Amino acid sequence: MPGLVGIIRSKTLPVLTPDVKNNPYAIAMKFPDESARLFDGELKLLLMDGAWHPRRLAYSNDVIAFALPGSLKIVDAIPLFELVEVVNMSDTDVVHTSPSIDEEESDSKSVKVNRTQKKSGDSNKVKFRHAVQLCTKTEGDGYNSGRQYIIQARNEQEHKKIIKDLTRLSKLATDKFLAKSQFEKAQEITRHYYKSTSFQIFVAVLIVANFAATATDAQLGPAGLDNSDGSKNGVGLFLQDLDSAFTAIFTVELLINMFAHWFMPFFSDMWCMFDLFIVSMSLISLGPVDLPASILRCLRAFRVLRLFARIKAVRQIISALSQSIVPVMNSFLIMGICTCIYSIMGVSFFRETAPDDFATFDRSFYAMFRVIAGETWVDSLRKTTEDGGLSMPDVCFVFSFIVIINWILLQVSVAVLLDKFITATADMEAEERGKEVDELKRKEPSNTLDPLLQALTRDYIDEDDLSNRLKTLFRVCTCRNVSHLCNIVHAERCLVLIVLSLVVSAEVVIVLN
Repeated sequence: MPGLVGIIRSKTLPVLTPDVKNNPYAIAMKFPDESARLFDGELKLLLMDGAWHPRRLAYSNDVIAFALPGSLKIVDAIPLFELVEVVNMSDTDVVHTSPSIDEEESDSKSVKVNRTQKKSGDSNKVKFRHAVQLCTKTEGDGYNSGRQYIIQARNEQEHKKIIKDLTRLSKLATDKFLAKSQFEKAQEITRHYYKSTSFQIFVAVLIVANFAATATDAQLGPAGLDNSDGSKNGVGLFLQDLDSAFTAIFTVELLINMFAHWFMPFFSDMWCMFDLFIVSMSLISLGPVDLPASILRCLRAFRVLRLFARIKAVRQIISALSQSIVPVMNSFLIMGICTCIYSIMGVSFFRETAPDDFATFDRSFYAMFRVIAGETWVDSLRKTTEDGGLSMPDVCFVFSFIVIINWILLQVSVAVLLDKFITATADMEAEERGKEVDELKRKEPSNTLDPLLQALTRDYIDEDDLSNRLKTLFRVCTCRNVSHLCNIVHAERCLVLIVLSLVVSAEVVIVLN
């Protein structure tokens, strides 16, 4: 008589701390896509209330998923990377379990399980009467916290398929997970040392030293670096070798950064991409491509900008400025349009009297831009008339332009820049605080009851609200609902929940009294 299959979790698997972006258990939070399902059918699952419940079971290369019949909403799952053995328990006694299929209860839509006749000397063991069954076990420190699954297949062929598939898939998933875990562990160690203060200070010192060498090269020039025959002298050769050494060191540092933050964290970061561009151009200059000395000198000078990525305050300023560009450009667009209008007016009114600045549109625009830049007057325009009075057309033209552009629109642009800068800075600081909080949460031990504890100890409004929450908890944990609760959580967690409610209630009574 074909019977049970056991699936046991490995105790040797590394425990990874789940995070938002790379959660190894994320596969257990979503029902497998239709294209990824290797099996999808309605079987029966023995729950801890001693009854068989119909469940939709589907498994892919990564997960065994359970859902209600006809539904895609996942109610339970077993990640395949934690399964290490699938055992056929045909004709095997099951300890402390005594269900057999006899009758069906319409209100619960489950099949009640009755005990078979026990043999003498076998008081703790019973046999399943149904011919085809599947039993799964999970390790206590895994995703399902030691829960045992007993599944009833529909026929012999389905039973054999499940055994064969899960045996093969569990091994593949475990090997894949272990390989990925080793890579992520190496990444985490590398990232820890790369982000350390000592390493960043070391790289910053190298950047400053490289900038000093570049400034020395620019100061000496060809006259101080080349011989009369055009070859490099001693100082020139030293600076050239020093530049090659800096390029090699920065290349190694870039490779370490790429490995520590591979893949998207690296290529989605603006500063990492800037480092990649600068180092790549430096390597090209050392290769077969012979770049002009002026371009090489500029590339070496730009290396100092990599220092900004290592100074948090400067990095925040530049990031905030980059986020403020679009709103400020709108203000600049208004200023540009007004300047163009005044340029056309200048050509129309002063082409004959001031041809040096207003003969054409480009000259007129240049004259207006000089006023924006700080000049107080357009030289070719008259300030006074022949009789000593003010030349009102010229004076009104320049004064109105200064008031509208310099005193109003330019100040508005600065105000928009400051407002967006402050907002962007506050958002970045909030994001940094959020990351720190998430990091602390990942380091703190957590369990399934944490949301309940938080709801009882932190999120209540007043004493009446806390009392109502405790009453709700007791209502869920009453004896008549324990069997329903066992369909959702494990038996030991149900017991912990009841004890917790009693303890919390006692503490609340003490506090209130």
